[in-house]
Amino acid sequence: MHSKQLLVIAATAACVAAQTTSPTSSAADAGPTEVTGCHSHGEEGLFCFEGSEEWEVTSPEYTAENLPDSFDNCHFHTGVL
Repeated sequence: MHSKQLLVIAATAACVAAQTTSPTSSAADAGPTEVTGCHSHGEEGLFCFEGSEEWEVTSPEYTAENLPDSFDNCHFHTGVL
């Protein structure tokens, strides 16, 4: 079964929030530190990979046209990744 993670991107930080639908996965609970291969699934949204796990990206500022290929140095601020 493929779990779906959500990665929220904000203007002032590369990686802002992440959550997973798989509460038993400790690596996913920690959130990614780097995502690569960012791409669009058309109408379905924007996505990036951490290893083989695909994360859905939500951001008011990024679109398929200006989404960078990767984000790194993702970290927590007040409990938000």
